[in-house]
Amino acid sequence: MNHKPMPAQGPVDVNVRGWLPIGTAPHDGSSVLLLGQSGRHADGFWESAAYNGNGCWVWAYVKCEPTHWMPLPEAPNAEITGG
Repeated sequence: MNHKPMPAQGPVDVNVRGWLPIGTAPHDGSSVLLLGQSGRHADGFWESAAYNGNGCWVWAYVKCEPTHWMPLPEAPNAEITGG
């Protein structure tokens, strides 16, 4: 499975601090940050092959459906991290 980071896209609505409705999230295997109703958050991705092709969100340690998502930030560059 190829999980690719999804770059931030366009301006963030500060009223919702960047969280977008889950219905707008990519279903292409891109890793994104997910938020559940309880406020728990973790990175995850949509697995299209799960449940006989119906798909599901895969995110560690969270046993609920996500309600919102946001793109992951870009990784720091080598100059900043010293790598």
